Amino acid sequence: MTTSKPHPFLDDPNSDRPVPVDFDALVKALLDEESASGVVNPTLYYGLSALDEKKAAQLKAIWDGLDDDYRLRIIEALTEASETNFELDYEVIGKMALYDEASGVRTAAIDLLWENNSLEYMRHLMIMATDDVSAQVRAAAASGLGRFVYAGEVGELPINETNKAQELAHTIFRNEREDVDVRRRALESLSNSSNDNVEPSIRDAYADADRRLNISALYAMGRSCDEEWADIVLQEIDSQDDEIRYEAARAAGELEIREAVPALSQLALGSDREIQEVTIWSLGEIGGEAALRTLNHLLKRAVKRKDTEMVDALEEAIANASLSSGALYMLDFSD
Repeated sequence: MTTSKPHPFLDDPNSDRPVPVDFDALVKALLDEESASGVVNPTLYYGLSALDEKKAAQLKAIWDGLDDDYRLRIIEALTEASETNFELDYEVIGKMALYDEASGVRTAAIDLLWENNSLEYMRHLMIMATDDVSAQVRAAAASGLGRFVYAGEVGELPINETNKAQELAHTIFRNEREDVDVRRRALESLSNSSNDNVEPSIRDAYADADRRLNISALYAMGRSCDEEWADIVLQEIDSQDDEIRYEAARAAGELEIREAVPALSQLALGSDREIQEVTIWSLGEIGGEAALRTLNHLLKRAVKRKDTEMVDALEEAIANASLSSGALYMLDFSD
């Protein structure tokens, strides 16, 4: 389902901020017929931000009475807004939506709470990953555990706590009675750790007959930062399967495989936009003269085409590649 685009004032730091939204105005905006059937009322972006528990309790009966699709569109719109405007705080509405009767809303709520790094929330995700009746929600929760696993690895959260998320992710992956989409997301989360179970789990997923597990195995190879996967990644860059090729291209960048540069350069010159974007990112991570030549060539092409999004991505990749190469590579716009 397509998310509603945030109101322009959320993206423009120079625009005037609206006055605080009172509760009556918030309720009126929620019940707005146009908002319920089309574009989300802009009042909701600030009205649902920084809710206190009392207002949330008053709002719940109204919220529960809204159409399922409308509640989902609101949560998706808030998520998009929160990624561009860091003044917004949807913690309370996000937590309320975690208990929504609609599985799509619960799934979207997990995305909305992407900034919540508390152990309390980690524990809630662990419960959702095992107990929610919806496989879609369990998969989203299992995926959400990944950032907590990583935070424990780098010392941002107590490892004795995040180890519980690691262990659960491994248990879910090994449960062959579980839905494959849940298992694959659990593997992806587990791969953010140095856990001894990562390597055999990746091997088993890569060898599995289900291509969805193969795809996640390649994702996990990159996240594991283990060079032992280089040969497999190099092989799969030439896969005829678009999703396999995409994950192999990304893994090549995460593992900084220099030998992948020629194949990545060919992919970057292709017409598949998503493959181009991930390949450009990977070339920036790998660096080196060959990668920089490809990136600079693509930059000149993007400038001629006035493709501003691609220009931004390429300039960032060139900067990263220059840093990894130990020297600043000057941008060349000459013909």
